[in-house]
Amino acid sequence: MDKRGDNMGEAKKAGSGELNKILDEHRLWLESGGKEGERANLKNANLENTNLSGANLTGACLLEANLPGAYLAGANLSRANLEGADLSVANLEGTNFYHAMLTRAKLFGAKIKGADFYRSDYTGIDIEKEISQHITHHNRYVGATFPGTNKIVLAKSEDMIQQCLTPDFLISELGPYLSAIADLQHIIDEMKERPLSQIHIRSIIQHSPIGVEMSDVGDTYKAIREDIQKWRKEHAKKLARLKEIKLQLELKEKQVEIKEREASITKDMQEAAKLSAEARLIEAEAEKIRAETKQRDLAFKILIKYAPKKIVEELMTNFVEQSLKPLRLISESNLADD
Repeated sequence: MDKRGDNMGEAKKAGSGELNKILDEHRLWLESGGKEGERANLKNANLENTNLSGANLTGACLLEANLPGAYLAGANLSRANLEGADLSVANLEGTNFYHAMLTRAKLFGAKIKGADFYRSDYTGIDIEKEISQHITHHNRYVGATFPGTNKIVLAKSEDMIQQCLTPDFLISELGPYLSAIADLQHIIDEMKERPLSQIHIRSIIQHSPIGVEMSDVGDTYKAIREDIQKWRKEHAKKLARLKEIKLQLELKEKQVEIKEREASITKDMQEAAKLSAEARLIEAEAEKIRAETKQRDLAFKILIKYAPKKIVEELMTNFVEQSLKPLRLISESNLADD
């Protein structure tokens, strides 16, 4: 239970001794389930350039706290109240902001690689403006789980960009790709034994490259950045060949469709059957290449990060099998950002 509720209150500069005492009391408060110690109240505290790396501040109050340049790498700020806090140029690498209140917080120039903002509320923060000033275009959120602004960058050639956002493109290419991202996120949600994420598309930006902002797909976004892109680079030649084969297969399937229509009139199915056999051979070659790229191993590598420690082997295998379809679509897509 929070006994006093104001253990720093309107404090100016937090002294190390006073801060350590507050952290110790907060640790005791957490460990006892609120029966002992006291919840950390660092409202308006001046913690500029303070080293809080690895600190457990779960549920702490840091309302309007002054934290520019603070070192919070690896800290746990889940369910903390950081409303209006100044985290400018702070090191937030690997920091846990799960369900944290970050409304009106300042994040200008903060380092957020590997940070987890899942389910946090950061209403009033312009992530593009705040973060991008200090991080390169393609690495703004590298490894960060930032659900409200998971920006999927679609690396496309100029020719492809010209024809993007047509109804056909949205239905045939972009729609399935984003659905696969959502499907993989839901599989991860199941593995983590939590409710399925309510995924929404917040914006589609038609520039070079094209960008799509989606909500609550942080885990999949992280997998794309940390695992799938690396896998694509390792198997670049095979994927290029697979792309060629898929185009051949698409053409062959159209030829089969035309011949089957003609055969329905002429009653001669021989040519259509021949083309169907050729299509199956092309498809078999595609499957061979997929086996060589070890997509199943990639699925296991991604999912094992989220699996409970004592997961049954059969259940893990089932999750891997479920993930293959969306993972294949994401990893093989021409929309993937390299």
